[in-house]
Amino acid sequence: MIIRSGSNKVCNNDLFISGYANGSQPSVARRKDTVMKNDRKSTSLFLQVLAVAVLLFLAAPNLLAQSSTSSSSGGSSSSGISSNGSVSSNSFNFNFRNNPATNYNPPPCDFLNGFYNNVGMSTKGDGVSSPPIQAAETADGVDSPAAQRFGLFRKTGPPALFPSQVNWVIDNTCGTKDAIRNNVRILATTGGYSDDELGSPTHFINIMAFVMNQSFFETSFTSDPDNLGAISSTPNTGINTPFAFDCTPPPQGTLPTAGCVSITNGNALNMTGSPQVGFGLNARNINATSQTPTVGDGEGNDMQDIVANFEAYPAPKQRLPNGTFAVIPCGTLNNASNNPATIMANAPNPPFAGATLPSINTPDATCFPVTSIATPTLRQDWRFATNRNAIDGSDNNQVTGSGKDGTIVFNSPYGYFCDDLLGMWINSYFWLTQDPGMKNGPCTAIYNQLGAMNGFTTDGTPVVKTGNQLDVTLEAAGCAAEGQLDLGGADGGAVWLICPAIADPTNGAISLDAFLDQVHFSSGVPVDPGFTINFFCLQFFGQFCSSLVPSQVSAAQSNGAAAQSAAAAAPAASSN
Repeated sequence: MIIRSGSNKVCNNDLFISGYANGSQPSVARRKDTVMKNDRKSTSLFLQVLAVAVLLFLAAPNLLAQSSTSSSSGGSSSSGISSNGSVSSNSFNFNFRNNPATNYNPPPCDFLNGFYNNVGMSTKGDGVSSPPIQAAETADGVDSPAAQRFGLFRKTGPPALFPSQVNWVIDNTCGTKDAIRNNVRILATTGGYSDDELGSPTHFINIMAFVMNQSFFETSFTSDPDNLGAISSTPNTGINTPFAFDCTPPPQGTLPTAGCVSITNGNALNMTGSPQVGFGLNARNINATSQTPTVGDGEGNDMQDIVANFEAYPAPKQRLPNGTFAVIPCGTLNNASNNPATIMANAPNPPFAGATLPSINTPDATCFPVTSIATPTLRQDWRFATNRNAIDGSDNNQVTGSGKDGTIVFNSPYGYFCDDLLGMWINSYFWLTQDPGMKNGPCTAIYNQLGAMNGFTTDGTPVVKTGNQLDVTLEAAGCAAEGQLDLGGADGGAVWLICPAIADPTNGAISLDAFLDQVHFSSGVPVDPGFTINFFCLQFFGQFCSSLVPSQVSAAQSNGAAAQSAAAAAPAASSN
């Protein structure tokens, strides 16, 4: 629930940190501080592990070509790695997993349908992709085929790295650890950079479903507050309801006094404006300038507005199969304002006076697709705005009276781990405006300098790790651009994602059967081995590598290499 009856508590981090109702475990703030301190430690250990990580992937070229003869028989090897790449918890010194004081973060599971509905997301669709079932063919809910929700779709295939891997499993302990979760436990763990200036490969998410258009957001819904798993059309008479709940939306600026969640179309409240979505969704629903619940007005009166504060940055490949480097996306973003020549001409800080880029015709047939953000279609790993919150102003909120002449400019004081209850993101696709292979191009020196610091992507463009690198180093110079897809779904790609970030990936959150989803070169080497290094340390020892001694780091990488080799050699898993 968003708010509990008789309470003014509107931020419950327990939903994201762990399943423990009392919130007795260390908070996410502690982990963030620890990671920041750890990131400043000596680089010698990092370089040592970096070499190990590269070698472990070189041991299995193309991630599939070679097999491990020691595991080909189908039994468990002496190393504790079975023939399908799974790890035995009794095969290593996993003391932290046997101690509740160090193994308190449950691995990620999907949400109950009732929780999706309670926070404004439709679960339409029945998980069937064959005609003539119209509900399944329409992309209007997380159970529709277009959403590809884990538990219904994508059991095998990307993001799974090997045919033997599955992206999710049925785990009936999920609900016992966190009451808002169903029994689908997510194994595919995607790495990404936090949207801060550290650029550290220390953040992990789980891409549970794709939201293809704004019809996924509910316009009208009322829940049974005591039965998250079953939605009742008569919410005040649920079998667990002790008394009638008042589901009337509260007056503007006040907190609800009942435990009922009500999402109401604006017309029901005699309001105007179009579109009208989700009035009364969030306890902080204070519409500063009006009570017209319009999508995207930035006033926080529906789930779509809340999610708009939190961006994920996918980087689709721009190098086309024929070798051409496309400088503009396909779809609605293929327009005159994204012409590289126009972008450079309008850049506030071009590389040098008089810098220009070649103009193209728009729409241009030579464009890169945005219809898929599966890992094989990306040139580098993700970046996520998990750090945005209202406390330090990183949410870009302008509070009441702070604007010109004391007017409200933007009034949505939201934090990712507090208000974005499904862990959703709006996708901001970003791209480079010049072919990196262009000799003496206006952006060539900038690309090379950034690439020398961060490394290069599968396209040969520089890896972008921080917001400053994208916004200031590249976009302000006219050397990069970003944009969001049509909210109505005209582009055919994911406009939003349901992929909660793991608030604290230490102390058990990365399970032994989980696997890392990251971008690789065609050789099989990861674009950023830092994700590989940290993932294995978290998986085998429950801590980031910078908190471990060198022998533990080495053991984690060796065990990870063995698991990868076994998974690469194992038979394909069933998709059923």
